[in-house]
Amino acid sequence: MRKIFILILLLTTVVNIYGQGLPVPADATLNSLFPNENFRHVIADVLGDNANLTGQALSNALAEITQLNASRQRLGSNMAGLSYLIGLIHLDLSDNGFIQIIDISTMPNLTTLNISFNGLTGLDVSNNPNLMELDVSHNRRLLTLDLNNNFNLISLKAVSNGLIHLDINRLTNLNYLNVSRNRLTALDISNNLNLTHLDASLNRLTNLDVARHINLITLNVNNNRLTNLKVNNLSNLTELSVGNNYLTELNINNLINLTRLSIGNSPFAVPDIDDFTFDMLFTENLTEPSVRYSQLPNLDISNNINLTYLDMSGNGVTGISLSNFANLTALWLDDNQLTNIDLSNNVNLTLLSIRDNNLINIDVSNLVNLRDLDVSQNPLTNLDVSNNINLISLSAQRTFLEALNLSSNTNLTSLQVGSNRLTSIKVNHLTNLTWLSIRNSNLINLKIDNLINLVRLDVYNNQLTTIDLSNNNNLQTVDLGNNQLTGLDITGLTRLSHLWVGGNPLGRQDIVGMRDDITF
Repeated sequence: MRKIFILILLLTTVVNIYGQGLPVPADATLNSLFPNENFRHVIADVLGDNANLTGQALSNALAEITQLNASRQRLGSNMAGLSYLIGLIHLDLSDNGFIQIIDISTMPNLTTLNISFNGLTGLDVSNNPNLMELDVSHNRRLLTLDLNNNFNLISLKAVSNGLIHLDINRLTNLNYLNVSRNRLTALDISNNLNLTHLDASLNRLTNLDVARHINLITLNVNNNRLTNLKVNNLSNLTELSVGNNYLTELNINNLINLTRLSIGNSPFAVPDIDDFTFDMLFTENLTEPSVRYSQLPNLDISNNINLTYLDMSGNGVTGISLSNFANLTALWLDDNQLTNIDLSNNVNLTLLSIRDNNLINIDVSNLVNLRDLDVSQNPLTNLDVSNNINLISLSAQRTFLEALNLSSNTNLTSLQVGSNRLTSIKVNHLTNLTWLSIRNSNLINLKIDNLINLVRLDVYNNQLTTIDLSNNNNLQTVDLGNNQLTGLDITGLTRLSHLWVGGNPLGRQDIVGMRDDITF
């Protein structure tokens, strides 16, 4: 009987501890418990009428709060009073900028905590064993994180911190892990076999064993120092990114569910790999491969007929057959050695970037869905875009074009056709333009008075003697340098912040409407 009485007493004590608030002085008010005015206002909004309570009644009301969203409230660094919220289950303090320390030791029931985008210097979660989701991203002064008591975690985001070491051996339930942009030289995930999503990109890892992680769906290890990576057992992978490492081979033949792949090394990457071997032959479901700057000029993609996205820039490609890829919507072939290309069957393309090749001609007449086109840095002498009425962005810089007819392209918002042989161009009907660049050409005149949406204008280094900007009231940046202008009127350009007119026979005194706040 006595044992039963003691048990009931203990249970009653536990209920009392978690059923009422922490002890406070009898005259305690919201002002005294929460000296930070902004934080106090957030709490007052949650309490409603109870914000006027005092003493233990106030503390009890605080204890009943289970959710608190105080994101983007400019809370500052003083988080005094937070510890009174002992009943919290969900807490969001993200994007406040200056929070350095928080006391959550009184919150044993906390399951989700988001304190990203702050100034944390440390975080103690040892008394939060029920924590399931934790986001401490973008706290650059957070150098350590002890998670040994948080074995219920299923999601951990620690992006852009200063972590050098991270022990997650006890987090066997973890299925989402993002530790991108830290300083990790090693990451032991041998006990985290439930992982489905792993991002360890932009670290200093030299080794990562994922061979047994068969539940992985996405894996990103871009920008590390890996020399070896075995992924062929990860048949559930749908997304794989391994670019900018020291890999010399990659076997993905068993990755039958892979749809997105990035293996590219940037042109500034440290490794100089001449013997990289790679095969996409058996990945029939692949729809979005990126193999930028990977020194794969002869990559066989003939079996990947479901491609919707393809980036093979910077591989020295001299020829490519795309006739079987009717589903392609986005194609990048920049910085290769193409002299011709047949796109007649790729009618679903909405984006085409094929800059810096050796193309003399390109036929885009069948690409009626095209919205973004970049053919810059090719020796093009002709470009017919009359059928591409959906174009919103066109870049054809550094070509040999002497003329360009844009009469059908009234949806254009961005036009960059500088460094050509143009002496004239009609753009005044392109009323949707916000950005116009025709620098380093031979323009004698340019009529743009109908371009009322224009924000940025660059006609540097032409032969203009006059230009009328009176209707272009939305202009913010204008470069008229190296022309033959003797006068300029910017009276109505109230949004103009940057103006360059160097290399013209005019000075500041020749500009009507010039203001001191304009960078000149």
